[in-house]
Formats: sequence, structure tokens, C-alpha cells
Amino acid sequence: MSERKPRGRPFKPGESGNPAGRRPGAPDRRNELKELLGTHSQALIEAAVAQALNGETSVMVALLHRLVPVAKSARDPIELPALAAATTPADQARAIVAEVAAGRISPDVAAELLAGVANAARIVESAELIERIAKLEAAAARRGSDGARDA
Repeated sequence: MSERKPRGRPFKPGESGNPAGRRPGAPDRRNELKELLGTHSQALIEAAVAQALNGETSVMVALLHRLVPVAKSARDPIELPALAAATTPADQARAIVAEVAAGRISPDVAAELLAGVANAARIVESAELIERIAKLEAAAARRGSDGARDA
């Protein structure tokens, strides 16, 4: 059977996987490239725009990705009285699903609302757990100090 290669960290601390690698203090070629591009940036931009205007679709796409931000969905505010009346996350989820079933909100809006309800529930759950742990630690500390007095 062939011997397996070690998993995890195959090199000892301070030992390189490429001992003949880049020397300390060697110039970083990325900085050189940035400087070179920086001195010609205006000419490069003008050339790219000219190519895009001449129908070079790949240049057009690259420019548009840089110039036009990705459109984010803009939603109008909605009122859901059943959601406002719901007191538990489960009731809130039921109210959202009922709104979708009735056709008052779209499934994608419902998904966003359900994600918000789930996140809020996790926040409340975490806060309650922190509070419970603090109470348990305080009770354990009291028991520990009571036991120390009895001894």
C-alpha cells in the first residue's frame, strides 16, 4: 500500500513550501503596474470608451459593470395589520403566508419578511439565553460563596 501524505500542516513553523520563493524586499510588481496604469489612466479610459462606442461588446460590458451599479430592488411600504397583531414569530409567519395565499403580497416579498422574522427571533433567543446564563452563573456563584462560609 502506498504511504499517505500528511494532512493538515505539512510544513513546520518557519519552514516554507517554496524556499526559493520571492526574496524579502523584492519589488511588488502590482505597485509598478498601478503606477504605470495611473500615468496613462485617462488615455486608457478614452480608448476603452472609443472601443465600446465602436461596438466592442466585451468592453461595453466591462465599462457598464464599473459605471452602473447593480440595481437594488426598491419596494413600496406595505401594511399588514395581521402581522402587526401577531405576537409570536410563528403567528407572524402564519400571517405572512396568509397574505401570500390571499394574493396581497408576492412570494419574494414574503420570503424577505419571513427572513426578517427569523432573524428577529434569533436575536430575541440569543438575548434570552444570555440572560438565563447570567442568572445561572449568579446562582452558582451564590452557592459557591455559601458553601465557602459553611466550611
